[in-house]
Amino acid sequence: MPVVDAVTTPLDTNLVKEAAAELRRLKERIVQEVATRVEVDSQLTQAVDTIISTGSINVLSEAPTVVSVGALLAVNTAITTAVNVLNYHTNLEGGGGVFYWDANKAKSEHNGGTIIDPTVVFPTDWTNQTQLTTWFDTSNTGSGCWVRQDKSELNLRWFGAKGDGVSDDTKPTQKSLLLLKGDDDNGANKSATKLIIPMPMPGGTYLISDTLIVDGVHSCVIESEALLSQRNEPSTAHFVFTWNTVDQKPVFHVKGGAGAPSNPNFNVIFRNISVLGRAAQSTVAATEVALAGFYIGTLAGDTQASVNRGIIFDNCSVECARFGFFSGSAEVTNTDHAPITLNGCKGSYCYQHAVVTGSGNAIMNINSSFFAHNGYGALTYAPDSYSLQKGSNVYSTGGMCNIVNYISGGSEATKPYSADIYQEAGSINITNAWSDCVGYFLYQGGGQLNESGYAPSHLSNIRHYNSLFTEANTPDSMYIKIPGTVVNGASVYGNINVVSGASGRPVFAGISFYRSNATFTGTGVDTQRSLVLLGNNGNYGQILVGGTETNGLSHKGSLPPYFLASGSRVAGSSPSAAILQWTGARSGDSSGTLLVANATDGSLEFISNCYYTGISTLAVENSAVPCTRVLLGGSIGLALYTYDPNSGLTFSTSDWVAGTNLGRPYNVAGLRTQAPFKAPLLAGDPSPAVGAGSVYFNTTLNKLRVYDGTAWVSMH
Repeated sequence: MPVVDAVTTPLDTNLVKEAAAELRRLKERIVQEVATRVEVDSQLTQAVDTIISTGSINVLSEAPTVVSVGALLAVNTAITTAVNVLNYHTNLEGGGGVFYWDANKAKSEHNGGTIIDPTVVFPTDWTNQTQLTTWFDTSNTGSGCWVRQDKSELNLRWFGAKGDGVSDDTKPTQKSLLLLKGDDDNGANKSATKLIIPMPMPGGTYLISDTLIVDGVHSCVIESEALLSQRNEPSTAHFVFTWNTVDQKPVFHVKGGAGAPSNPNFNVIFRNISVLGRAAQSTVAATEVALAGFYIGTLAGDTQASVNRGIIFDNCSVECARFGFFSGSAEVTNTDHAPITLNGCKGSYCYQHAVVTGSGNAIMNINSSFFAHNGYGALTYAPDSYSLQKGSNVYSTGGMCNIVNYISGGSEATKPYSADIYQEAGSINITNAWSDCVGYFLYQGGGQLNESGYAPSHLSNIRHYNSLFTEANTPDSMYIKIPGTVVNGASVYGNINVVSGASGRPVFAGISFYRSNATFTGTGVDTQRSLVLLGNNGNYGQILVGGTETNGLSHKGSLPPYFLASGSRVAGSSPSAAILQWTGARSGDSSGTLLVANATDGSLEFISNCYYTGISTLAVENSAVPCTRVLLGGSIGLALYTYDPNSGLTFSTSDWVAGTNLGRPYNVAGLRTQAPFKAPLLAGDPSPAVGAGSVYFNTTLNKLRVYDGTAWVSMH
């Protein structure tokens, strides 16, 4: 079939008659088949009748063909109303298709891809921004346009995008995005459900110089034919899109504005899209890269709330931007981003964060994704509405962030400035993580020392280790500050630094340390009632249950097992009434700070109104309520001690007084009759006097002595 630039010859008359007869027979079959199911479409019937009666028909297989969209503009519509366009550009494959002339189509709907106004000037230089603006943005009056036959699934080449790494493809890409199906106030002609992004030319990329906006899009897919990213240092030849300006803007902006008009985004999928956030030159400064590869929400200066639900990124990649994937609103907390999902995504060499999940009703799901070498340039940026001066692979500022099957890395030179995962606020739940990232794996930086506004976080099956780790570059693996954090099953290289407040109650179960001297450290271990340890290595078998008292219990992490509990107490009573500490059979201590009289006999020890700090004993409060100590079992049988906290809140082993009870009688009941009773041993009668019925053994007289209410009397 001949290829011409314009049609000047009418079609064969015999061919028209044969086609008309065939269409008549086709109509009869259609009517017979469809009538049994639905009413025959009146417009289809009218169109067929018109063709038959007038004999004016364009048969697709015999439609004239032109080489490009530019040549389409010269076609004589008085002679033919259907044209087959080979390619969008001459000598560049792709973007062609069948166009029909619609004399009633408004010229104002011209978009340079699916609707073509032949009176608009086609660019002769695709790198000339003025010519591109004229071609894509001209809106003439009147009617009469070429309309592409199939518009349900768009192709980026239909709008002239080249992907050669030389031409600016911003305008054609944005025009194609504007046609994706929506249900907003600006929904005219938005009927496409999918945008296909063809492979760039060999060694090429789609150059983007301004933000690509996705707004008011519903149930659509934006898909590239290949991801095209590489493992080593980024190169423009390995990315679908490349940011080709020094402006700090997002490459893709999924806005979802909730103002007027309302343009929320629902169920939008980005697939196989890779973005390089800097221009081709390797000397581009950190302040001259894209703000983000993908930005979901409203930007700084925009106080409009945003609604983006069901936004999914499948196998997408961002490199060399300030942020990789950003979900949130810079100026407001009223966001509805639930959920934003990353499946099999990658972020690397992003200067501040690979992922940011923001405030409001925000849920971020990160599944089977890999992030490495991000956050090393955090100090380049002053704190602003997008981020504090922190650097990480994942940065949480609110809402809920769920991370599953996570892999991360960061060498000494490119490790995150702050942590692999930095939790400023909100809840983070991590299941199955393999981190080779030097420095902190998790750092909870913004948690307050109370429960207000913070949901619990949970970590399970965490590995934080690399052969390049040293005590100097990775002293700590976790910094736990937010209340309610639970770490279940983790092998880490560095210390776990616990700084929760008195009501923090973090729980650690099944923790092992790769470094021999790594342990639990921090004020949450040494001075606060805020740590629960279950079956961890290194003799860390403690169970601590914190209450709500301001001055709580604590323990030294290197001590043998403890059980500490603080329960509720009667209003008006002292905290001592609610505190019990129980220590099991304890080993000896050469420093003399341990309080078991016979450390090898298996006795149990109970104390109240006080607790051990590891170097001394500390009373909860200075009051009339005494500190009490009971040794039970083993060869000791039963031994009773007291201490008056009015003598000082901090005391040592020698300060316990055997057998005295500061005026309150002991009440020992329920002992087996076979169990020996060992009275306190004293050289003389205790003073001041105690309650009637008190008993002790006088080592000077070798007699049991009992107080009858007025004086001490020998019992034998």
